[in-house]
Amino acid sequence: MLSPSQQMAVSHTTGPCLTLAGPGSGKTTVLTQRVSHLITTEKVTPEQILVITFTKAAAMEMQERFEQQMGHACPVAFGTFHSIFYQMLRQEHRFASYRLMDAKSQRQIIKEAAYQCRIPIEDDDTQNLLEREISFIKNTMADPAAFSSDLLTSQQMGQFFAHYEARKEAYRLLDFDDLLLRTFHMFSQEPELLRKWQARFRFLLIDEVQDMNSIQFSVVRMLAQPENNLFVVGDDDQSIYGFRGSDPSLMLQFDRYYPNARQIRLEENYRSAAQIVCHANCLIAHNARRFQKNVQICNPQEGAVLCLSCEDESKEARQVAQLLLAKHREGIEWEQMAVLFRNHVQSRLLVEELQQKQVPFYCKGGKKNPYRHFVMEDVMAYLRLSSNVLHRRDLFRIMNRPNRYLQRASIQREWTTFAAWKRYYEKQPWMVERLEQLERDVDFLQTLPGVAALTYIRKKMGYDSFLREYATNEQQYLQWQKTWELLMELARGCVSPRQLLERWEQKRDEIDKLYASQTDDKQGVGLYTLHGCKGLEFELVVILDCNEGILPSKKVVSADALEEERRLFYVGMTRAKRQLYLCDVRYSDGQQLRPSRFLTEMQRASDDS
Repeated sequence: MLSPSQQMAVSHTTGPCLTLAGPGSGKTTVLTQRVSHLITTEKVTPEQILVITFTKAAAMEMQERFEQQMGHACPVAFGTFHSIFYQMLRQEHRFASYRLMDAKSQRQIIKEAAYQCRIPIEDDDTQNLLEREISFIKNTMADPAAFSSDLLTSQQMGQFFAHYEARKEAYRLLDFDDLLLRTFHMFSQEPELLRKWQARFRFLLIDEVQDMNSIQFSVVRMLAQPENNLFVVGDDDQSIYGFRGSDPSLMLQFDRYYPNARQIRLEENYRSAAQIVCHANCLIAHNARRFQKNVQICNPQEGAVLCLSCEDESKEARQVAQLLLAKHREGIEWEQMAVLFRNHVQSRLLVEELQQKQVPFYCKGGKKNPYRHFVMEDVMAYLRLSSNVLHRRDLFRIMNRPNRYLQRASIQREWTTFAAWKRYYEKQPWMVERLEQLERDVDFLQTLPGVAALTYIRKKMGYDSFLREYATNEQQYLQWQKTWELLMELARGCVSPRQLLERWEQKRDEIDKLYASQTDDKQGVGLYTLHGCKGLEFELVVILDCNEGILPSKKVVSADALEEERRLFYVGMTRAKRQLYLCDVRYSDGQQLRPSRFLTEMQRASDDS
């Protein structure tokens, strides 16, 4: 049974239409039933309908629900922007020999291009940053040589990007962002090809329109001409992918591109209880650049929004784990509960608590073992150097952290000694002095207990100075300090570096086994980043670390960025059906923290209730 506004959207006939669909408003139902309506009532040929969404899972779910409604398979095209555009490119002769490269191939090409430009890539953080910046440049069609990189100068970025593109072309490969960019150029430069695809797809339905970037929107607008049977669905309040180049202003200005566009509002929330809807509405109302909405509460269940203030992150993790256990005893299935956080590093303590209390959990993506962080690996390499025989792998890790101007060629065998290493530099006495100092340092480490050894590496041996110089910005340096805090916690009570090494190896292997034992069938409590939870719903949701500097992030320096942070928090809140717990901590690493301003902004809901 459709509501009047849902029925209006389903039965829209021709011309452009913008449908505003808030959380829990039934937009997937509207999209699938609209496709059915076009075929059965408007007699549109199924092959002429194109439905685009942003994830493969969403496209598959939508197609399955549509075919269940129809009672049989139907040749409507469902897919993501990337999959649809790839099919278009592959049908053109000049792209037939190109392959879509996987993540491993892309990483290799980035390394090759970086090597040509003498850009060091020594850890995953640098690699991931370059991948993100390549993607952002392509999605915004920015000039690489004028791009403001967090890692490279403008000249370096221009050279690196050119090498990356040249090597990719030599291998006849396309990256994911090429699928958008090359389709845009193909349609812009070849009107005959554009007309062919316009005739093929006369009716376009676009999901999550708020997440489109300018290239995607440009291609969609070209495809929709000349009839402009363009039906777009989205919620500007859930636009959270600005870092990928998405632009919510495209949705806000839809009537500028299509002055005669119809606008339909799906303002009923069938998902969340009244308390959750009221608090979320009060929060998002603080954003200035948005469509004003009057969300109606349609879920009759009782609900609750509760704030939990904890002393620190350790107590927060224990309290959340106890909460999940208690709620499970009350009858809520593990799979109907989720814990959300800004970054995966915030989940480390919770993962250990859940493991200890035998609470099953599922961690979506980002299963990065914190005990395999490069800072951890560097420190353990230093601790291993106290033996009489040195392994080349360890020496390569730390020889220039901090920079001692030691050459990799100076280590000529897999196993060596300080004596053999010094012989390589026997004609350079100043280099021998540096090696002697390093030898004295690692020998002294063996006389220290765990915490003191870490402090000696960090301060006396200059590793902290290396981190400050190596970090691309202050935020990254502060993130790496979290790893130091974990190391110090691990080292407490260790009477020797050897004991610290053994304890680290044990914790590293435990987390490895824990992640290896997890399946991808989403069994257990869901652990998600706030970006990764979009489109999901749970009976109970917990959001960690609702503190200034985390939510909103310290990186926020503009009004637009603050509004996106607020939208991110709004998305997290609206995943909850009945119970929402918002946690803040009073202290972190001895520093006092303030609760997030977002908690204050939504307070009027509880004051009015």
